[in-house]
Amino acid sequence: MVPPCISAPALNRGAAWGLSLLIILSILPEMSISEESEQNVVHPEQLIVVIEETIPHDSGAYTQGLTFHQGRLFESTGLRGESTLREINPDNGEVLRSINLNETEFGEGIAFVGDEVVMLTWTSGHAYRYLFDTFELVGNHSYDGEGWGLCHVGNQLVMSNGSDELTFRNDTTFEIMGNINVTLNGTSLDNLNELECIEGLIYANVYQTDEIVVIDPGNGVVVMQIDASGLLPENATGAEVLNGIAWDVESQSLWVTGKKWPVMHRISLTVPSVEPPPVDDETTNQSSNEELPLSHSNDHLTISIWLGLMIIAVIILIAQQSAHQAMNLKDVERNPRNGGNSDGD
Repeated sequence: MVPPCISAPALNRGAAWGLSLLIILSILPEMSISEESEQNVVHPEQLIVVIEETIPHDSGAYTQGLTFHQGRLFESTGLRGESTLREINPDNGEVLRSINLNETEFGEGIAFVGDEVVMLTWTSGHAYRYLFDTFELVGNHSYDGEGWGLCHVGNQLVMSNGSDELTFRNDTTFEIMGNINVTLNGTSLDNLNELECIEGLIYANVYQTDEIVVIDPGNGVVVMQIDASGLLPENATGAEVLNGIAWDVESQSLWVTGKKWPVMHRISLTVPSVEPPPVDDETTNQSSNEELPLSHSNDHLTISIWLGLMIIAVIILIAQQSAHQAMNLKDVERNPRNGGNSDGD
């Protein structure tokens, strides 16, 4: 018995459907991964500042660190030859007392550990410890790299270096305990500057911006994004960027200032009000007949499905064309068009 033969058209159709199935299966995981990645991104809460109180601030102070301790306000300033550690009267901004750093050093952020204040330097690799009551120097730690911002949480100091990395250090020995990389909407966030640890979260100035971000210390994700624009008076001359965040635990108040700013503000945070855009009747009638736009993930899914269907259609057309050519070839073999007789003379 002669085994049945599979026709060329059937083979072509089978190959086309098989290839189509492979394409669909390859597209689906990509869509799933993309949607899953989008769902895993944490989008921070958007907040703005409201000024509650304003006091004068030394407009010559290149503010690097700002923090409260036992209801008293302390500030560190930078620039070589001008770097200081000082106490400020929180009622009127008056400098109560101050000490100078070595002329070659550039002061940076500060944080309290018990009754000692730890102060970083930018590129000198030194962290100094002072008694807060007398500003007596009682310790000196060395570290590699740059020092920018500093805050204290639990038994650890959190330190920034101007990148997206925050380093956790033992608050007694200054040894590194770990680090995290900070992300905003799934993307690395650089230029982290002055820090303030508040109720388990890390508040950070973003250098050269009017933005303050609030970071989850467990994973480095920005959970709140604060727009602090509009705080600097328009008539301020010589003032530079926003820098300096201080949380007063006793009064539950948040204070901010900037480098060479003439003012310091006590602020509160609120959700911005969203006003709907003005709409005329023509736009309203037109929009009422339009379908609502799909979400980003639905757009991706729709595009992928249509792309897959288009590829399948092209493959089927090619297979049908091949089958048609194969049938024509068989007809030619069965009925040769040479114009002669099939029998001999």
